[in-house]
Amino acid sequence: MPSDKSNIALNNQDPSGNHLKIAQDILKKIFPHPANSTSSTYIPSCTANDCPFTKGEVATVIHHLSKRKAPGPDGIDNIIIQQIFKKFPFLLMELFNTCLKLAKFPDPLKVGNIIFFINTENLKQKHLLTGPYLCSRQ
Repeated sequence: MPSDKSNIALNNQDPSGNHLKIAQDILKKIFPHPANSTSSTYIPSCTANDCPFTKGEVATVIHHLSKRKAPGPDGIDNIIIQQIFKKFPFLLMELFNTCLKLAKFPDPLKVGNIIFFINTENLKQKHLLTGPYLCSRQ
């Protein structure tokens, strides 16, 4: 195997392809979905004027991932995601942009917990709950 670290071999194939091709291959292998949706309730979540994610936007999100948080339902630790981004900075951007382009964000990427926190400092005020807060990978 060549020593060029920018190439990734998938399913015993030769390491080749650009970042978009690699992201598409990974997306197809991890989250297989039928190409044609026959569901009448399917509404694409993207529009023609959706802007692709930039490397800076992805870097900001990845940088703010908590290193002390337990892995989510996908079992992937935030430190692993940060290391992948450090080695292959365009890979996650291409993965997210491919999801946006295909209008298919896999369910594991959409999972979050909504938690209400009791505000013990202001119990005499009207609002006892300061939530909801979306707790995700942050």
